[in-house]
Amino acid sequence: MLTDQELVQKIQDQDCNDSYLELRNRHLSLCTNMLKPYWGLLVKMGYSESDILHERDLAIHRAAKRFDFKNGAKVNTWIGGNVRWWCLNILKRYQKEIVKHADITENSHLQSKERFNSDQDLSSFIDKTLSELKDPKIKLVFKDRFIYNKNLKEISSKHGISASKANKMSELGRKHIKKRIQESESNSLSL
Repeated sequence: MLTDQELVQKIQDQDCNDSYLELRNRHLSLCTNMLKPYWGLLVKMGYSESDILHERDLAIHRAAKRFDFKNGAKVNTWIGGNVRWWCLNILKRYQKEIVKHADITENSHLQSKERFNSDQDLSSFIDKTLSELKDPKIKLVFKDRFIYNKNLKEISSKHGISASKANKMSELGRKHIKKRIQESESNSLSL
């Protein structure tokens, strides 16, 4: 039976799937325990159970690939810490997303009062702006997220994508709209 260090070495040197599966199975309960405090929040954010378990497995794999034998840490400590780190980073990004969501909602409200004559003008501006993007699904995901106020879980189910992908797509739409608003503001100032 190989030690954790030997399994990690095989994963790093040979990308050995059998070693990864053995390491994963050994530390599965540890990693699941690390996820428990965050599970409810991750579900509220739109992650499905399978998304969370998949991300847990990816975190274990990344931890094994990045393990540094010189740092003196135990493999199980390193893996558990990486799973916890993943959870905390997701929550941090979610907090930022809430702030960004509030920001775009406020900006849209201001823009509709100052620049657009009606909500219909604002809606057509958003439609036109998001239609410039290559992926038409971004427009649908953005509208579901910011206009119809659906959560990531509902959006991911509706469009057949992961919650993480839905989050990225809505963020791409938000950034594109913000860019177009800034461009139109600078164009009106230069006139």
